[in-house]
Amino acid sequence: MRSSKEDSTGYVPLVGAGINYQAWSGGLFDVTLFAAFHYVTEIKYNNEFYAERDSAGVLWESPQGTQKGKYYELAGGVTVSKDLAVGRGITLQPYGGVQLSRLDGDEVYDHNYVLIPGLGHEHREGKIKDDGMVALFAGAGAFLSNGLGVRLEGRFVNQTSISLGALYNF
Repeated sequence: MRSSKEDSTGYVPLVGAGINYQAWSGGLFDVTLFAAFHYVTEIKYNNEFYAERDSAGVLWESPQGTQKGKYYELAGGVTVSKDLAVGRGITLQPYGGVQLSRLDGDEVYDHNYVLIPGLGHEHREGKIKDDGMVALFAGAGAFLSNGLGVRLEGRFVNQTSISLGALYNF
C-alpha cells in the first residue's frame, strides 16, 4: 500500500527586486543578463498519509501534517526574449532562460503520526535546501508604455513553481 501527496497550498506574497542589462538586441530576439533577489514570506505544504511495506512486510509510514517555510533567493542568469507590439501602447514579451541561484531559508514541520498508536505528535525545525543551483524558466510579460506590467512565469528543475506578479520598469 502506498499513497503520498505533497503540494504547496494557497497563495503567498513574494517580494523582490532586480536589475537587467540588455547584452544583445537583434531582429529575432534579445539577450538580457540579470541579477535578482526574492523573498517568500511563507509557503505551506500539506503532507498527506504515506505508507508502504518493506520486503520483510514491516509497515513504514510517514505522518500527516504541515510544513511551513520562508526563504530568500539570490539569483543571476540570462534571458532570451522577444518584444511583440500587440496593441496601442501594449507590448507582449515571451521569454525563457537559465539562472544560477542560492536559496536559504527555514522550515517548521508539524506532524501527526496516524498508523502506530502512541507515537502522537512531533514538532521539528529545519533548513530549506536547494534542489540544485541551476533553474530553467519560461514565461511572458505584458507591459504598458508607462512601464507598468504583469508577468506569468514557470520555473523548472530547482524549486519548481509558477508565479504571477505585477512590476514596474523604470
